[in-house]
Amino acid sequence: MSIGVRSSPYWPVVSHPQLGRVLPGLVVSALGDGMSLVAVTWLALQLAPDAHRATWVAVAVAAYSAT
Repeated sequence: MSIGVRSSPYWPVVSHPQLGRVLPGLVVSALGDGMSLVAVTWLALQLAPDAHRATWVAVAVAAYSAT
């Protein structure tokens, strides 16, 4: 690694052994959340009538975000 990375004030946190075990799980969880949002939006687009697609997508995303 370069010297600039190790001089960062975040280096002690990022290099902590316990965080090294938790961080991959957080990344996978965030990826799953993003994929779920895309799936909900896509499903709303597929099910909505042509004239009301924007409303259906807005309601679906709002309902997903509220939970």
